[in-house]
Amino acid sequence: GLSGAYAANRLLAANRSVTVLEGRERIGGRLLTAEAQGGGDLGGAWIWPQSEYTIKSALQEFNIRTVPMWYQGSVNVRVQNGQHHLIDDYAGNYAACGSGAVRVAGGASTFVEKLLEDKSKLNVELGKKVVKIEYDDDGAQVHYQDSSSDTTEKVHCRTVILAGPPKVLANTIEFVPPLPQDKMDSMKGTPTWME
Repeated sequence: GLSGAYAANRLLAANRSVTVLEGRERIGGRLLTAEAQGGGDLGGAWIWPQSEYTIKSALQEFNIRTVPMWYQGSVNVRVQNGQHHLIDDYAGNYAACGSGAVRVAGGASTFVEKLLEDKSKLNVELGKKVVKIEYDDDGAQVHYQDSSSDTTEKVHCRTVILAGPPKVLANTIEFVPPLPQDKMDSMKGTPTWME
C-alpha cells in the first residue's frame, strides 16, 4: 500500500536495497484504480490538503497532480430496494468526502507506482504473504507463502518494516521470539475494517 511504498522510497533514497513482499498480485494495497473505467478509484481516494500536511507534502515532493472532488451537480442514488434515482443539483448532500477534498489525477494507485519508480535497488515480489518473522543476531528471516504454489520461502534482511493494519498483522504473522504481550494486545485491539 501507500505506507509501504513510501517507506521503500525513503530507504531507496538513502541508498538501501529494498525487497517489498506484497500479499496481493498487485501493488497498492487498499488503493485500487480501475483502469478500464478511466481511472476511477475503488479504494482509498480522498485527500484533505488543508489538514493532511504529510500527504500534501509528499504529493508536492513527487509532483503528483490532484483534482478537486466534484461537489456540485446531480447525483445518482441507489435506494434500499436497489432502484437508482438521479437527483439534480444535490451532489453536495451525498458527497461523503465533504468540501475541500481532492483526488490523485489518474487514480490513487498512480501515487504508489510513482513512489516505486526507482528500480535500481528495489525488488517487488507480488503474491507473497508473510506468515512468520524470525529474528536473529543478523536481522530477521521473513517467511512467506507464494500464492501461486502455496510453498513457503524465506528471505533474510537486516530490518523489517510492516506496513499494514496492526490487527491483521498480529493475527496473521508468527513472531519468533514472540512480541511482548502488551504490544500484541495493542495491535489486536487496533480497530480496522478488515480482519
